[in-house]
Amino acid sequence: FFQLAEQYYNEEDVVRAVAFRPGGHELASAGAYGEIRIWTTADWKQSRALRMRDKASSLAFSADGRLLACGGNSDHLIGPRARVAVWDFESGEAIGRVGLDEAGWIDDVAFSSDGKFLLGVGQQKPRVALWDAAAWDAEPRRFEGSCAALATHSPLLAIGVSKAVRLVDATTGKETRDIDLGLAVRCVAVSATGELIGA
Repeated sequence: FFQLAEQYYNEEDVVRAVAFRPGGHELASAGAYGEIRIWTTADWKQSRALRMRDKASSLAFSADGRLLACGGNSDHLIGPRARVAVWDFESGEAIGRVGLDEAGWIDDVAFSSDGKFLLGVGQQKPRVALWDAAAWDAEPRRFEGSCAALATHSPLLAIGVSKAVRLVDATTGKETRDIDLGLAVRCVAVSATGELIGA
């Protein structure tokens, strides 16, 4: 059974996203207060903050804990054309900012397990975008869909498209197969190896 370890409350703050750094020693939280707050899980004290210019809606760490990505609701999270921002977690330096102006709120961000790709899912079409972590300034690959998920140990990207799940090779962006389900797809999950898909 779980027990409440610590609780932070401030009626002026709205927390919209939380993410544990791999290893579980630190927790990042973000929301309407213009910064990402970093908490140490040993004593649940705030250790530092990463400043932003606007509200955040999603957070994700890379598998090695080196990078932290944040999605928001404006195109200037940390500067011009920055609806999604990426930090080097140790230094606190913003190393990437990428735009997806027509996507509205970025509801979800996720790194591939090897850290080569960053997935973003927005509220407006085209909702799904995939960025190359080696070239943050380059335009992302864009896909139509209502939801998306990356496999942990394979380059498989699964996208919910109408009443089907579309499979995409994340490395090439090539669409490989559509799995017709006959029902509207609102969420999707992929197993670590990419062998199983839930929707």
